[in-house]
Amino acid sequence: MLFVYIFIVTTILLIGFLPLLYGERKRHTLMFAINALAFGLWIFSNYIYQQSPDFLFWTKMAILGPIFMPITLLIFILEYPEPLKRLSNPQMAIGFILPIFLAISLFPTPFIVKDVPVFDQIIWGPGYYLFSIYFSLTLLGVLSLMIRGLFKYKGASKVRLKFIFWGLSLTVIFGAICNLFLPLLFNITALFSIGPLFSLFFIGFSTIAILKHRLLNLFLIINKSIAWALTSVCIIGCLSLITWLYQRYFSPEITGLYVISMGLLLLITGTFFQQLRIKFQSTANKVFLKGHYNYNRLLKQISESLSECNDIPTLTNVLKSLFKDDIEIDTLKVLLPESYLERLRGTFPLIEQQTNANNTPPITLTEDDLVIQTLQSQHQTILTIKDNNHPPLKDELKRLSTELVLPIYTSTHTIIGILLIGKKLNENTYTSTDIDLFTTLASQLSGVLDRLKKGQTAAQIGIAKTIQTQILPNTPQIPGLNLTCHMQPASDVGGDYYDIIRNNQQTWLFLGDVAGHGVGSGLVMFMVQSIISSILYQNPEISPKRLTFLANKILCQNLERLDEQRPMTLMSLNMKTPSIFEVCGSNETIHIFRHESQKIETLQLNHFPLGIGLTDELEEANIEQEQFHLNPKDLLFIGTDGIIEAYKNGDINQAQFNEDRLLSLIKDHIDQPIEELKSTLINTLHEYTNGIYHDDITFMIARAI
Repeated sequence: MLFVYIFIVTTILLIGFLPLLYGERKRHTLMFAINALAFGLWIFSNYIYQQSPDFLFWTKMAILGPIFMPITLLIFILEYPEPLKRLSNPQMAIGFILPIFLAISLFPTPFIVKDVPVFDQIIWGPGYYLFSIYFSLTLLGVLSLMIRGLFKYKGASKVRLKFIFWGLSLTVIFGAICNLFLPLLFNITALFSIGPLFSLFFIGFSTIAILKHRLLNLFLIINKSIAWALTSVCIIGCLSLITWLYQRYFSPEITGLYVISMGLLLLITGTFFQQLRIKFQSTANKVFLKGHYNYNRLLKQISESLSECNDIPTLTNVLKSLFKDDIEIDTLKVLLPESYLERLRGTFPLIEQQTNANNTPPITLTEDDLVIQTLQSQHQTILTIKDNNHPPLKDELKRLSTELVLPIYTSTHTIIGILLIGKKLNENTYTSTDIDLFTTLASQLSGVLDRLKKGQTAAQIGIAKTIQTQILPNTPQIPGLNLTCHMQPASDVGGDYYDIIRNNQQTWLFLGDVAGHGVGSGLVMFMVQSIISSILYQNPEISPKRLTFLANKILCQNLERLDEQRPMTLMSLNMKTPSIFEVCGSNETIHIFRHESQKIETLQLNHFPLGIGLTDELEEANIEQEQFHLNPKDLLFIGTDGIIEAYKNGDINQAQFNEDRLLSLIKDHIDQPIEELKSTLINTLHEYTNGIYHDDITFMIARAI
């Protein structure tokens, strides 16, 4: 029986502490180690309780471990195999308050255990009931989280959790029956010695998960530990052999020369210790990590894992885990553009995605690199060092420690990423099954990157749309004028522009239309808004034509940096007094509905006929402006061409809304308040176009008071 207990305790401690000592030192590995220590303490104390006459002390020791089991299991399951919820440090501290209180009160007081006068007769204190409630409820929470994870997780995470669930569940349930519920409810303590034996369930299921499903990467960690032990044994054995030979053939006494010689030998062997350990581990990898996998199962797992990737870092982690844990390949380097959107514009380089701190600089490939040129010229789906007879390319692949180059193409056969795949751990050559798997993987990655690109585009458009909405001006109170405005982008982000700026007791109205629509036009609109605001801030008394001249100069300089020109029409209207306006505009039309005469006056604005942003060679002397006035109750309408060019039902083969229909609509509703008139126009346009717009629509309606 002693051997069984020693085996159980040793195995549990190894399973618990190896990931913490040699793997990733994260919170879940720390909690796993503490939980293993608690298990070991419980099992060890139960055995000693049967052998020692000090029943009270070892009964309390047997309870100390289970006090910390539930909380450490809870934190572990919240973060492994995938994070359900990450507790903050204060939340963790709160979670440990009750266990620490129970542990502190356990030994110096009879709060939990009053006395154990004879073997199997335990007198419980009131704290034992508190401990039982805490233990039961927390473990129920742990089990419910595991069950939730079994329904939520997919692929390897689900399989790992399944083995953890069954191993812990069977161990904890049967152990709690023997060591908690039977003593609590029926005062039966005869089964104390049997409860720890149920830890074999945890050991068994954990062993299967380690060997078959890479639980906590323990198989690799154990492999590394064995390599370290073999290296140590090898060096100690060599030194022992040298000592035996020295004492047998030179001198049986330990002399100063011997001590100096052994010190030098230790120094030399210590220098080669790491190299020797790596050699042992590499040999073990070749023997035990055969690199076999179920093709169909792995394809399904790849599809499930890739479908859950929502960003480049997650995708990189999934790929590295796949190649390391399932296909068992030595190294994988994932090279992707810094921004997928930038790559669509043809910009390099492709940069290695590093998932953790690394002292080596990331690999960078440009379109001038030999690997890229070879892939682009030959349009290969995969590039192998074995089948390549081009010495410079072979040398380049060796420099990159690469056996296979797997390009990722778009539907137009443009390279958007590369996987540099190293050797198999068993050093076998890649088979046709491997090549088929990699080719299928490249196809799936193309779809994943396309999905990520669309998500990134949608996110950026959402941000731009929010900004565009937020920078639209609130309609201010303007002396002598009632004003309302409306903008309807044809796409998520529009290229129309309007602004209302009150500056030095003057009111400026601006309306413009950037060529095209969408994100590009929206960015130019932002640019123009900033340019005009800056000019007015520096020159509050500026005239409309001078402002237009300066705005054109600055915009032309900015647009030179873009790949395409996006000029725009712009109307700058300065309200000199409540009735007098100065205006400078290009290709815009102002309609004035005179209240007294019931006539419509139309001003064609061609003061700057080419629009701004097209050329900066136009002199200020060639720019004009004009003046007009508004009488009380006169109505002013200014709008972009998207209104009159809107198509019936959104069909470009049908009639446009046209200017006559617009003027007739306004005239028929001229007596409405301007907000109602705006709604009437918006509803009419929506009904006419069936909500389908091919151009942005923006207008201003003003009525003189």
